[in-house]
Amino acid sequence: MRTTLESGAWIEHVPVQDLKGKHIRDYARVAKMRMTRNDVDDEGEVDVGGLVERMDLAEMDEARHDALWAMLITAWSYEFPVPVFDRGSGTVAGAGVLEEISAEDYAQIDEILDPHAKKLRRRPNPKSSTTSASNGSSPARASGSRRG
Repeated sequence: MRTTLESGAWIEHVPVQDLKGKHIRDYARVAKMRMTRNDVDDEGEVDVGGLVERMDLAEMDEARHDALWAMLITAWSYEFPVPVFDRGSGTVAGAGVLEEISAEDYAQIDEILDPHAKKLRRRPNPKSSTTSASNGSSPARASGSRRG
């Protein structure tokens, strides 16, 4: 799908209705916290403090943003190449070019891709399948009475 921006520039991108499981899985791979062997001591205890110290939420958000653009934008009118998403590592090559896009175009592209991001972030509500009045059994069994 091609969308023309107010500046006259254009992007070609995956329509939101064409998102697939691969997009959800790829987006989930991006910016995950990873533990190293140094994060676990000889007794098998995890150094949670060390993990938290290394966590950079702004960097994680930027990585997800860049991955979203690289996953969904297939072509554009800018003179530089579209960044490329690496499915194996969950990283983006060439994301530095995003710094060259005008602030107006950047904001408009973010607006265009916002519904995609919301759909890819959506997680099923685990409470929706089992209510407090239910124990996970079938409705007939859950509401049945015991005779004894």
